[in-house]
Amino acid sequence: MRQSDKVKELNNPGNYMFTLSDTEEMDNKAYSINFYKDGTMQFEDPDKNEIVYISTEKHPKLLKELKTLLEITY
Repeated sequence: MRQSDKVKELNNPGNYMFTLSDTEEMDNKAYSINFYKDGTMQFEDPDKNEIVYISTEKHPKLLKELKTLLEITY
């Protein structure tokens, strides 16, 4: 599967994008991590604004832990 096809999956239920920032206003660097329901993760480089890492190993338990920690119920 191509990277662009994988990113389109974010529109489907069960896939999540988490964005972290070093400021509350998010006006500086923002770090995006995409989690897919199959446990695949993608990390975006905040300077290049492009995906720089796609996990080859699936991490469904980590996604479940994050959803629990952040109280995401959908």
